[in-house]
Amino acid sequence: MPAFSKILFSISLAMLGFSLRKFLAQVEKSSSVQFRLNVDRVFSKTGFGTVVTGTVQNGSAQNGDDIEILPSGIKTKIRGIQTHGGATETVLTGDRAALNLSHVKSSDITRGTVLATPDCL
Repeated sequence: MPAFSKILFSISLAMLGFSLRKFLAQVEKSSSVQFRLNVDRVFSKTGFGTVVTGTVQNGSAQNGDDIEILPSGIKTKIRGIQTHGGATETVLTGDRAALNLSHVKSSDITRGTVLATPDCL
């Protein structure tokens, strides 16, 4: 590779790195964004009750948070959270999670249902 091409390649890599850092700085894992999780699976577990799994699209949630099931508008509370690493207190944007919900039947939730911050719509 001629010297000029090596220099051009180095500059291109530096620009790519700068652009990636700038983009990643804009990606926010913050609790200031309203929580939203798209449900892809729902089931009941003896001794626990209703459990939903899905990917957190926005915001964060923690044990004890109130959430709303959309579109039905049913309000519930997060009883427990698990991720691939086991039990946890908080989930953030991009996390795959299983949420144990209190006082709701698994028949009230289907694939495609959204869990969100209450009254966000």
